[in-house]
Amino acid sequence: MAAGAAILIVLYLLYRQLVPIPQAGPTRGSESAGVTASRPAQPVERLLLPAFGEVLVRGRAGREIFRTTTAILGGGWLALPVAALLGGGDLTFEADGAAAVRITEGAWASGNPVVFLKAGSGTPPGGLELAAWRPSLPVDWYPSRSTEPPLRLEVSVSRRTGSFAGFPSQPDIRLPGVFLQEGAVVGWTFGEPFDQAYLWAGAPAAGSPPAISVDRFISAVSSDSREGYFRRLFDSGTGASPAAELEALARGFRLAPLLAPEDLPADLRQPVIVGKMDAIASGLIRSGRGDEVARILDDTIIMASADPVLARDAVLGLAEKQDYNRTIRRLETIERDVFTVRGPAPPELAEVKSRLYKDWLRKIIEEGDYYSGAVAYDEARRAFPDDPEIHLLGVEIAIADKDPGRAKEILGARSYPPPLKEWADRLTAQLDDKRGEAEDIIIRFDPGQDSIIVEAVINGSLTQKFIVDTGASHTTIPSSTAVALKIKYYDGMPSRAAATASGVRVAYEVTLESIQLDKCRVDNVTALVLDMPLLPDYGLLGLNFLDAFSAEIDRKNGVLKLKKRPT
Repeated sequence: MAAGAAILIVLYLLYRQLVPIPQAGPTRGSESAGVTASRPAQPVERLLLPAFGEVLVRGRAGREIFRTTTAILGGGWLALPVAALLGGGDLTFEADGAAAVRITEGAWASGNPVVFLKAGSGTPPGGLELAAWRPSLPVDWYPSRSTEPPLRLEVSVSRRTGSFAGFPSQPDIRLPGVFLQEGAVVGWTFGEPFDQAYLWAGAPAAGSPPAISVDRFISAVSSDSREGYFRRLFDSGTGASPAAELEALARGFRLAPLLAPEDLPADLRQPVIVGKMDAIASGLIRSGRGDEVARILDDTIIMASADPVLARDAVLGLAEKQDYNRTIRRLETIERDVFTVRGPAPPELAEVKSRLYKDWLRKIIEEGDYYSGAVAYDEARRAFPDDPEIHLLGVEIAIADKDPGRAKEILGARSYPPPLKEWADRLTAQLDDKRGEAEDIIIRFDPGQDSIIVEAVINGSLTQKFIVDTGASHTTIPSSTAVALKIKYYDGMPSRAAATASGVRVAYEVTLESIQLDKCRVDNVTALVLDMPLLPDYGLLGLNFLDAFSAEIDRKNGVLKLKKRPT
């Protein structure tokens, strides 16, 4: 009678706590866990310990994939990590002195890292009930088979995952074993490859849990979860070619995870899988197949994995085409949409962005696209203001662009560490040889535009946009600028007939105190007050200003170079 009552209590306990509850995934706590102290436990008579037996999990092809020794609870129930069943096909249990029996039934609540299995009617019932772990009491750990001594542990705080509290197994308890409190089983260790210990944290209850088919359970967790996909993939092979292997591995990240990372064996944890993918992706990029890497590691994979290594590989694959502007924009999108919403962007991505900027600047120096070089350098300097190598590349661009003044400004903005000192000294010597070019003015414009647009300061106070027009004999300003400068013009003042797109107009002559373009100023400039029909807010910078300089226009690279003529 007493044995029957004990079995009923255990079954009711399992029923109350193991009814399957549909959930999107495991409940993951943010608390850390650990063992604050351990000491030898008081020996317990073996007759008072639960019975133990061996569980063997085989794959579909009969290959052994997991074996452990575990305690038998009342009614023939035993516990096993869910991850041990991924990819499994057949489970057997063998108690001491009894024939092996096939396990066909179990009980599991979604989100739990541990599944309860019914060993079959031929297994002897254990003499202890499954009880709820009480944090206020120490726990005694007993190895299932080993002659290692039992230990008494004080568990501090544990992460909660479903109905279990989990914490890392310290080296002394990494063998299969059970945790007891006041003579009752409250948890388990399962041995390699599982490095977590589990304590039952559900409320005490009793009753018979609804059984689920083990075959159906294994099929569900193996087919519909990320971990199950990877286990099947590793068992069957990942692909015939590197690209096929990378694509097969990436496909796993399209599935949702079933378990917390801590509840998985090492080979199924994300860092190990990402390490395999990184090695393949790096090889593909080195062999000139970066476009395949960028295609496989698409937005869905990067978002689902949220892994900086895969993000880096995707970006470097795209960079193979040397479209650095597009590649950096892609990296910034990944940083914003995947990582910064979770916290600071990973340092790995900052290193990649710095490398991309430097490669971009070197390509510009090699190809001579100095308009793009100035834009790229300014952008790189804003992103990495303290990177000395980016500064020196900016100096190289300014020197190649025949702008020694800007080169000196960039070079003198900071000091350089010993590895870059020789480079900096060489650039200093180059600049010393170009002292005579320091008075040149370099104006950059968009080479894709028909007009050269610059900004100059009139009378030392008002900034005005001008179109550089080497075919116009006089400089012009719009009437709105004349009003802003408080210049009075009226009938009787000198005027000229000016041809515009809408016909001939009368333009009054005025004298401007000065026009200053960059560092060069021209005083007493005659200008016509004229509103251009299509650009009423713009003026023309004509020859009566430009003749003060020798001018060179490089439309291909978007550079206007002005040198003040001797007075």
